[in-house]
Amino acid sequence: MPPEIPTPAQEYYQLALELYRAKDYKVAKHCGEKAIALMPKNPQAYNNLGTILNEMGDHTGAIVCYKKALELKLEYPIPHNNLGATYYELDSHITAIKHYLRAIELNPEYALAYDGLGKVYDDIGMHDEAEECFKIARELSETTT
Repeated sequence: MPPEIPTPAQEYYQLALELYRAKDYKVAKHCGEKAIALMPKNPQAYNNLGTILNEMGDHTGAIVCYKKALELKLEYPIPHNNLGATYYELDSHITAIKHYLRAIELNPEYALAYDGLGKVYDDIGMHDEAEECFKIARELSETTT
């Protein structure tokens, strides 16, 4: 059986990821938008475009993309984590906490969400809760490496 040939949508999706990792955000954004145009029901494509937009400082655009990803896939912890991080950057601590907690509810082993939640708790003076989150994040990170 011959190898599967990637579709143009998959190629744009992969290229957007590679360009994001290379910090070429402008071209990554273009490729992410093309991927979404070709596969508008793909929640990962929206989440990835949100990450690119957030890195470019377009927090509003990022939030729209993360929410679209969640419309397409309700039980998807990654956009909740990304929403938590974005709202944290915007000093919307309560909304950030809500999204981090939902990410953890969906994936109790999500170390990055615990770490983000710990940062928010620390910022609002809940230092004991923050330390507990950081401890859990470290433990989870150690078991997955």
